[in-house]
Amino acid sequence: MTVNCFGFVEMVRNFYSKRFSADGASIVAVSSIASVLNETGMSAYCASKSALNSFVKTMSKEFVRRRIRVNAVLPAGASTPMAEKKGTLLSGLAVAEAGGGNGSLQDPQLLGMIPPDIVASQIAYLLSDQAGYITGELLTMGAGRSY
Repeated sequence: MTVNCFGFVEMVRNFYSKRFSADGASIVAVSSIASVLNETGMSAYCASKSALNSFVKTMSKEFVRRRIRVNAVLPAGASTPMAEKKGTLLSGLAVAEAGGGNGSLQDPQLLGMIPPDIVASQIAYLLSDQAGYITGELLTMGAGRSY
């Protein structure tokens, strides 16, 4: 909760001060599709990202007086070094469980792992003037994953 939620809340609470932000500013949180998938073994992570989503929705209403927009992106798996390492470990586990055969995990993301620059471009869009009337939204980037 401290990393995935409360850190964001404290930062935004300070950002709201006219000392640190201008009217019409924009804030984008990075949540996760896990906040809506609620998969087995992920209770704490899912709860922390769901709490973040709730704060985004509430803050968007509280900050509207200053025309400060608050949104979040909810990406599915992104192709980062950490995710690649996890994928290698899980593929090895699947092969071992299959008795050493050609076992593999079925990829739930039909479009594959999301490149980090694509996530960044969605964040940049939400920060831009083109998204000037978007606030309180949770932009899910599921890569074809059903949720």
